[in-house]
Amino acid sequence: MLIGGSPCQDLSNAHKGDGLKGMRSSLFYRFINLKKFLKPKYFLLENVKNKWSKVMDKEIGVKGVELNSMFLSGQFRPRVYWTNIDFENIKNDNKKIVIKDILEKTKEKKYFFNINISQINKKISYNKKSGIKKIFLIPRNLLKDNERQRRVYDLNSKSPTLLARSDTPKILINNSIRKLTPLECERLQGLPDNYTADFSNTTRYKMIGNGFTVQTIKYILSHIGKKSPKQKQLNLFFKQLEIYPNAKRNRLIIAFTFFGGLRIGEVAKLFWKDVVDINYCVKDEVILLAENTKAKETQKVFINKKLRNEKEINVRV
Repeated sequence: MLIGGSPCQDLSNAHKGDGLKGMRSSLFYRFINLKKFLKPKYFLLENVKNKWSKVMDKEIGVKGVELNSMFLSGQFRPRVYWTNIDFENIKNDNKKIVIKDILEKTKEKKYFFNINISQINKKISYNKKSGIKKIFLIPRNLLKDNERQRRVYDLNSKSPTLLARSDTPKILINNSIRKLTPLECERLQGLPDNYTADFSNTTRYKMIGNGFTVQTIKYILSHIGKKSPKQKQLNLFFKQLEIYPNAKRNRLIIAFTFFGGLRIGEVAKLFWKDVVDINYCVKDEVILLAENTKAKETQKVFINKKLRNEKEINVRV
């Protein structure tokens, strides 16, 4: 199995990076080369949602799926996962983990801010979608930093996304403002306590912010070898198709829309020669002519393993 994820700074909307050509995010192409060389049974790549996602879809051969770690941890962390593992997305926060659930008891002064909160007007705001509850914003004259880093969060809030920097989210605890400790950040990412303890705090924060959320990776991997509810519904639908005329053709159309992400109109304009080679083997990719696509642009569609293994596609014509 191949798992990877390059640092997101060159791709993130929060930075003006160089995209996939950036020094850090160019590691993406190392992953692609390893995938081609190793030909792993399963692969998984994680990164932020970005304007290069469609390019990444084409290079990897599968469409990225967005999954938010907030449903499995105490952190709001939307990420895109490119994988050939068929997993069911999560849309309900059943665990309801919040900041107070990952706190350690610490009195180390280096984590606290010498700010008198009586000088600050509380302005509570709650974002239901992210589960983030902000209590107030530290005035710039008390903390010279950007707006995001001056936010103070409630203990019953989800943590905002951890960044690869040492100025972590700030909380109000016992009428004092402090930032999250490295151990607390480890817990938000699902790491064992003190997993990064051999490094300086600055390095620990960067490593943790650049890393995976373990619970999310574990969730995706737990689907290996399992049929998703969608797959079960599709198999039932295929079975129902068998009683109708042109069952094989219709099955193939549905398979292309479900596994390949093509529109019905795009599939309808394909010929067998577009899909199979002279040996009746499924091609690695299908070229859609510009006049046959909604965007009126030539598109290259990669054939994933499930579509290639779809037995009705190998019918000799």
